[in-house]
Amino acid sequence: MNTRKRDLYIVKLLGEKVEGKDSSL
Repeated sequence: MNTRKRDLYIVKLLGEKVEGKDSSL
């Protein structure tokens, strides 16, 4: 498995979560 791909996936998830929180505010 590519660790880089996994990191990008995690970053994407974190980014979505951050956007969701910002929207809630």
